[in-house]
Parts: sequence; C-alpha cells; structure tokens
Amino acid sequence: MLGEIIDSLPEELRREYLSTERGTVVQGIMKLIVARHLWSKGLRHITFERPSHLHGSMIYIDVYASDSNICVECEFKPSRKGVIERGGEIRQAVPGAKYVLAVHDMMGWYAGKFVGLADEVWVVCRNGLVLTPSEWVEWRKSYITEPLNIGKLTLLANCLEKSRALLEGWGEMDEKLRMDVMGWWRSLAKAALSMETIHDIPIKTPLARYIEFEKKLVEGLEGEIIGELLEVMNRLVQLTMPYTLRMKDGALEFGIDMDLFEWLGHKDYPADVDNYNLFLKLYKLELNVLADHMRTNWRRLEDEDVPALAQLRQQFEKGKISITNQKLLEMLLEWKQDEKASSQA
Repeated sequence: MLGEIIDSLPEELRREYLSTERGTVVQGIMKLIVARHLWSKGLRHITFERPSHLHGSMIYIDVYASDSNICVECEFKPSRKGVIERGGEIRQAVPGAKYVLAVHDMMGWYAGKFVGLADEVWVVCRNGLVLTPSEWVEWRKSYITEPLNIGKLTLLANCLEKSRALLEGWGEMDEKLRMDVMGWWRSLAKAALSMETIHDIPIKTPLARYIEFEKKLVEGLEGEIIGELLEVMNRLVQLTMPYTLRMKDGALEFGIDMDLFEWLGHKDYPADVDNYNLFLKLYKLELNVLADHMRTNWRRLEDEDVPALAQLRQQFEKGKISITNQKLLEMLLEWKQDEKASSQA
C-alpha cells in the first residue's frame, strides 16, 4: 500500500518524501495521505520531518506546509497528554503555526475527544479521505449501512420466519404421525407374533416431501441473507482487522489483505493486542449503529405482501416445479423488483 501511494504522488512530493527518514509504515502512509490532501488544497511547499529548534534541541514535524504555516502531526493511537505536549512544543518551535492533529481512522469514533487540543483535528482514511471528526462519523455511518438493501432484507427475513414456523409445525405433525404408525406396527407385531419389540423401520409420511421442500427454502433464504450481510461484515471488521471474508463452498473463508495489514499497523506492531480489544469495542459500537438504522427502516410484511411465496408453494404441491437455489434466486430478484414491496419497505 505504501509503495502504491508513493508512486501516485506528484513528482515533487515523491522526491521530498523519499529524501527523508520515514519511520513506521503506517505513519508513512498517513503522512502521504495528509500531504496529498494539502496538495489538493493548492499548497505546494510541503516537507516531511521538518526540523525545528526547541530549547537547544531539535523536534521534527511530520508534515509541514510552509506556504500556510501548517504543522500536521500524524498519530496512529494518540493520547490526550501526548497531544497537549506536542502542541506546546510546536507552538514554541514554529511561532504562529496552525497545529493539526491527524489521527488514524481506526480511532475515528474517538477523534472528537481531541477537538480543542489542536487547532484542527483530521481523520485520515485508508481510501485517501481526510475528514473532520464529525464528517468522519457521518461518512462512516453511511459507509457501513450502504450495502444494506432494506427492502430485500425485510422480505428475506420475513419469508424466512414464516418458512421456519411452517417447518417447525410440519415437523411436529410428521413426528407425531411417524410415532403413531410405529405404535400401530409394534402392536400388530405383538398381536400377530407375540413379539414384545421389533426393530424400528424408517417411516416416510405424506408430509416428508413438504418438509424437504421447506428445508431447501430455508437454506436458500439463509444463504441469500448471508450474501446480503457479508459486505457489511467486511466493512465492520476491516476498520480494525486485516481480514477479508467470503463464502466459498458453503463456508465462511477468512483471508488476509496485505494493504490492510500495513494500514492497521500489523507490520509495525505485530504483537499489539490492543488492536483486538479495540476491534471488540468498535464492532459492538457499529452494530448498534446498524441496529438503529434497521429499526428506523424495518417493517414486518403481511401475508399479502409476499404472494410469490404462497404461489411457489402451490406450484410445488401441484408438482409443477422442483425447488432449486437457482429458482430461489430468480424469485428473490422478482421480489426485489416488486413495486408494492419496494414502495412499502
């Protein structure tokens, strides 16, 4: 990731960056994104690791734009105390400078607590965006909810609920009928042959084909829901962890994204357990964001809203179709385009 960003820089910036000490990989990426942001604002006198005298010693400023006297410090995981101290040093070493704190987007949800400690606070994102803390929060909410097709998820979940309830009811009836038939069989064996017990034999009731149909429908609906939610899960996980998730051969497969590996600091801090603890906190926080979003947009569909499901069952019972995942997919696409369901979702 770092190499790609270096290659994408204007020649002047690239030369400047390559001529300085670069520190950690993640900090290098942050500095380059910040520099590119300043460049996009029309600033052209940008340096990295600018040396400044302070009480007989030297301090080095991560990114400095001399044409606007802006000092930007890029912090992977800043602390309140560290930010205050660094601000004091910069203001003494570079009189009249604007002190900007740029934080990694892993800390985006907490960036607001640094507002007021620096002249400005920026959140640096992996996709190249540089935002204020409030802008980042709004962007992040939109980003994690964007893949959710509320209309389709509402339809899928309601159909799944109805199918599971039907499956449970048929299952209970099927079990009772099989137990009754087994009881009749055992009674006959005892009466005719004076046998107290007889080996249980498989019994297939008339409900078996409907249960099998409903099981396949449930599996298909669950698969579609997983597919709808997978991109959301990737977006949640990848704020703090370098994983990519995909469905392969019916299993959830984990992979490692090496760009994320660099961006999240795993190359620089391989033993940093705090990343996992932070992941758990942020995952829970963002799940609440999703839950609020769903509560606002969710509604329960009535039976008349899903005529396609009833029609499918009728066709099955008449022996006109055999249920397959492909057929399910076709029907789901039809439902997605259903004007009534879309307008009410």
